[in-house]
Amino acid sequence: MLFTAAPKFSARILAFTALALLAGTACAQTEPAGLACAVGRNIDATYRTFYLAHATDSHSFNEIQTVLRNLLQTARINGVPEQHAIAVCGTDADLQLAQKVISDFDRAHKTWRLTYTVARTGSSQPAQRIVLLVASGENAELKQGNRLPLVTGSIDSSQASHQDVQYIDVGFNLTAILSGTADSLQLHSKIEQSALSDEKSGMGAQDPVIRQTVLDGTVTLLPGKPQALGSLEMPDGSGREDISVTAEPAP
Repeated sequence: MLFTAAPKFSARILAFTALALLAGTACAQTEPAGLACAVGRNIDATYRTFYLAHATDSHSFNEIQTVLRNLLQTARINGVPEQHAIAVCGTDADLQLAQKVISDFDRAHKTWRLTYTVARTGSSQPAQRIVLLVASGENAELKQGNRLPLVTGSIDSSQASHQDVQYIDVGFNLTAILSGTADSLQLHSKIEQSALSDEKSGMGAQDPVIRQTVLDGTVTLLPGKPQALGSLEMPDGSGREDISVTAEPAP
């Protein structure tokens, strides 16, 4: 019967092999494998998504994202505006601060009642009042009047004829954009008064002449105090309208 002798390893080779295995184990322990996210070589970084409930418009969303990036300079921050979500990868302290920032700024917009008063000089009619409910950071629009068809072109052929028609609004148009806080409300108003004129257009008998007056400006409002916006000369020349506005908290 034959026996094969097992190979003999020197103590030096065994020692080298043991050191190599230990080194490999040490390297594996220092790698941040399995982390939810990583910030540089910080192995304590974790990931969290914050969903905004109120600051969903693009301006407010970007402002909150900018504040987070300025305060959490070592964290990774990415926003998804379509889902009103901000993803943060950072330390536990970063996530706590992000939660505090979002809680401070993601608040429900306060709703205000804007009362526009339109008083015509030289008229016995009572002043007209227009009331709009507008949330801070939002806008409201009111249109009152008629929509007139305006032929912009036509195509005639042996088979059929076609006219291109656009519609224009004639009457009273009001657009209000509200921003700011209760101590300093900023109101941008655009008010348009338009009316048909008896004058005939030189372009064609079917083209109307429209007289129009526009008031466009921004004012600072104090709750409960009327603020004059300006005056509009009536398009038909019948007088002038003085316009003011008052903001009050909506119930």
